Amino acid sequence: MLLAKYALNNNLNIISMMGAGNRLNADFLVSDIQKTEYDPLSKKMRKLYKENGINSLKVVYTKSLPIKNESCDIASISYVVGFAGLKVAEEVIKDIINK
Repeated sequence: MLLAKYALNNNLNIISMMGAGNRLNADFLVSDIQKTEYDPLSKKMRKLYKENGINSLKVVYTKSLPIKNESCDIASISYVVGFAGLKVAEEVIKDIINK
Protein backbone atom coordinates (compact mmCIF):
# COMPACT_ATOMS: atom_id res chain seq x y z
CA MET A 1 0.00 0.00 0.00
CA LEU A 2 2.82 2.41 0.86
CA LEU A 3 4.59 1.68 -2.42
CA ALA A 4 1.36 2.30 -4.36
CA LYS A 5 0.74 5.53 -2.47
CA TYR A 6 4.29 6.74 -3.14
CA ALA A 7 4.08 5.88 -6.85
CA LEU A 8 0.71 7.58 -7.32
CA ASN A 9 1.79 10.69 -5.36
CA ASN A 10 4.90 10.97 -7.55
CA ASN A 11 3.18 10.29 -10.89
CA LEU A 12 4.93 6.94 -11.34
CA ASN A 13 3.25 4.07 -13.16
CA ILE A 14 2.51 1.09 -10.95
CA ILE A 15 0.64 -2.16 -11.28
CA SER A 16 -0.18 -4.49 -8.41
CA MET A 17 -0.84 -8.23 -8.35
CA MET A 18 -3.80 -9.38 -6.30
CA GLY A 19 -4.51 -12.90 -5.02
CA ALA A 20 -3.20 -15.98 -6.81
CA GLY A 21 -3.08 -18.38 -3.86
CA ASN A 22 -5.22 -21.52 -3.81
CA ARG A 23 -6.19 -21.12 -7.47
CA LEU A 24 -6.05 -23.69 -10.26
CA ASN A 25 -7.08 -21.44 -13.16
CA ALA A 26 -4.64 -18.97 -14.69
CA ASP A 27 -7.30 -16.65 -16.12
CA PHE A 28 -5.93 -13.28 -15.00
CA LEU A 29 -7.53 -9.95 -15.86
CA VAL A 30 -6.32 -6.36 -15.76
CA SER A 31 -8.57 -3.79 -14.15
CA ASP A 32 -8.79 -0.93 -11.73
CA ILE A 33 -8.83 -2.13 -8.12
CA GLN A 34 -12.34 -0.69 -7.74
CA LYS A 35 -13.69 -3.00 -10.47
CA THR A 36 -12.29 -6.30 -9.18
CA GLU A 37 -14.68 -9.09 -8.27
CA TYR A 38 -14.59 -12.39 -6.38
CA ASP A 39 -11.01 -11.94 -5.11
CA PRO A 40 -10.75 -11.83 -1.29
CA LEU A 41 -7.35 -10.09 -1.37
CA SER A 42 -8.68 -7.39 -3.73
CA LYS A 43 -11.53 -6.75 -1.32
CA LYS A 44 -9.13 -6.23 1.59
CA MET A 45 -6.81 -4.06 -0.51
CA ARG A 46 -9.69 -1.88 -1.77
CA LYS A 47 -10.58 -1.10 1.83
CA LEU A 48 -6.96 -0.38 2.79
CA TYR A 49 -6.39 1.79 -0.28
CA LYS A 50 -9.60 3.72 0.32
CA GLU A 51 -8.59 4.39 3.95
CA ASN A 52 -5.30 5.81 2.63
CA GLY A 53 -6.72 8.00 -0.13
CA ILE A 54 -5.99 5.72 -3.08
CA ASN A 55 -9.08 5.64 -5.27
CA SER A 56 -7.63 4.04 -8.38
CA LEU A 57 -4.88 1.50 -9.04
CA LYS A 58 -4.17 -0.79 -11.98
CA VAL A 59 -4.15 -4.41 -10.84
CA VAL A 60 -3.94 -7.96 -12.17
CA TYR A 61 -6.44 -10.31 -10.54
CA THR A 62 -8.59 -13.34 -11.20
CA LYS A 63 -12.28 -13.99 -10.81
CA SER A 64 -11.42 -17.62 -10.13
CA LEU A 65 -12.44 -18.37 -6.56
CA PRO A 66 -9.82 -19.79 -4.20
CA ILE A 67 -10.09 -23.51 -3.52
CA LYS A 68 -11.23 -24.28 0.02
CA ASN A 69 -8.29 -25.53 2.01
CA GLU A 70 -8.70 -27.48 5.26
CA SER A 71 -5.42 -26.13 6.62
CA CYS A 72 -4.64 -22.46 7.07
CA ASP A 73 -1.87 -22.63 4.48
CA ILE A 74 -2.13 -20.72 1.23
CA ALA A 75 -0.82 -22.83 -1.61
CA SER A 76 -0.17 -22.03 -5.23
CA ILE A 77 0.39 -24.26 -8.21
CA SER A 78 3.53 -23.10 -9.98
CA TYR A 79 1.94 -22.41 -13.36
CA VAL A 80 -0.68 -20.08 -11.83
CA VAL A 81 1.98 -17.90 -10.22
CA GLY A 82 3.98 -17.94 -13.45
CA PHE A 83 0.96 -16.83 -15.50
CA ALA A 84 0.28 -14.06 -13.00
CA GLY A 85 3.83 -12.75 -13.31
CA LEU A 86 3.68 -12.92 -17.10
CA LYS A 87 0.40 -10.95 -17.12
CA VAL A 88 2.00 -8.22 -14.99
CA ALA A 89 5.05 -8.17 -17.31
CA GLU A 90 2.76 -7.94 -20.36
CA GLU A 91 1.03 -4.88 -18.91
CA VAL A 92 4.32 -3.18 -18.04
CA ILE A 93 5.61 -3.73 -21.58
CA LYS A 94 2.34 -2.41 -23.07
CA ASP A 95 2.59 0.72 -20.89
CA ILE A 96 6.21 1.31 -22.01
CA ILE A 97 5.35 0.83 -25.70
CA ASN A 98 2.31 3.12 -25.50
CA LYS A 99 4.17 5.94 -23.76
